Amino acid sequence: MVRGISRLPAKLLFVVALLLWPAAARAEDAPAAQPVASPPPPTLDFAETEHLASILAGEFGRSRLWYYGWAGFYGTVIAAELVINATSTGGAQLVARVNIATSLVGLFQTLIVPPPIVYGWEPVEKMPQGTPEQQAARAAAVRTLFEQEARNEIFYHSVLNHIVGLAANAGVCAFIYWGQHQGGRALLNLFGGSLVWEANIFTYPNAAMRAVEAKGVSMLQLRVVPFALPTGGAGAAVVGTF
Repeated sequence: MVRGISRLPAKLLFVVALLLWPAAARAEDAPAAQPVASPPPPTLDFAETEHLASILAGEFGRSRLWYYGWAGFYGTVIAAELVINATSTGGAQLVARVNIATSLVGLFQTLIVPPPIVYGWEPVEKMPQGTPEQQAARAAAVRTLFEQEARNEIFYHSVLNHIVGLAANAGVCAFIYWGQHQGGRALLNLFGGSLVWEANIFTYPNAAMRAVEAKGVSMLQLRVVPFALPTGGAGAAVVGTF
């Protein structure tokens, strides 16, 4: 191989050297690649965070009142209906058992899924703010809690929740009317159950929801999802994202 190269004409070797020299020179003269600077971390708007914190602080007492008030209401209804169930027969006893079941559902829902602020605000409020890192951590916690509370309130006051309450009470009414042939008690239970459901919604906290609506931000998204039934039919469901 060396012999083959040594036999090449001198002109050819000179041309090859001229072709390779500019590329080598450009490689030596090219500036070293500069590292790409990473974007600066997003800054937190502490003024806005304190505004959100003030909303949560002002809503804390109302949320606690709603939580304990409705838990006490459902507990009182259950106790009263237990007495009626034990001292009556026939239709009155049936309605008492239905009210016990529905009140138990309301009590468990209140106790298990309270407004996020009920147990979430005090730990956030007590977070230290002595250093910039602590301030940033508290600001992030305030924003997270506010978003959770706003989403909860938007769902609770949405049309969908009114529809769910009406459908649930209509189902109980249908059971009493067609299953137990108690027309008057079925209508009375429908009216009373719907009134309680609406009162529960009306008294639910709404300050975070109003603050979000004032900014024109929507956290509630509804869409219709078509689906096929196993029997060959088709239908559609309304799916909500909060």
